[in-house]
Amino acid sequence: MKVILHNGQSLCPVPLKASRRLALNTLKRLGVDKNGFISVSFVDTAVIKKLNRNFFKKDRLTDVIALAYKRQRSGSCRPLYDGYLGDIFICPVRVRENAARYKQPYPCELSLCIVHGILHLLGYDDTKPGPKKKMWQKQNWLIKK
Repeated sequence: MKVILHNGQSLCPVPLKASRRLALNTLKRLGVDKNGFISVSFVDTAVIKKLNRNFFKKDRLTDVIALAYKRQRSGSCRPLYDGYLGDIFICPVRVRENAARYKQPYPCELSLCIVHGILHLLGYDDTKPGPKKKMWQKQNWLIKK
């Protein structure tokens, strides 16, 4: 497995080694093939807002966006490129704001966003109550390990 990290912002510190380790461990625990890989980019508020507007038609900030690269083929989803699951974009400024709002340490909130993004890449959905509950249960299980 491979995790490509890019820190394209400078307002908040990002523990790159710990982030990579968390992402790799999460992928492994979720049974992702050893040839699987993802990209995680830490971006500023302008970039995350633009991504949210362009891909989800929401003109507002968010903490994490996951863009899975899959194609439909005879009723199943497969990675578009061999092993490439997709990209995760995280806005550390927004993560820091959320950490303060939810009274969580910044590193814990950042970890939550990484795991949350990975789950989205693997097809988990949080737009409806049932799937959201399942996703959050899995997320909490992964974070606690």
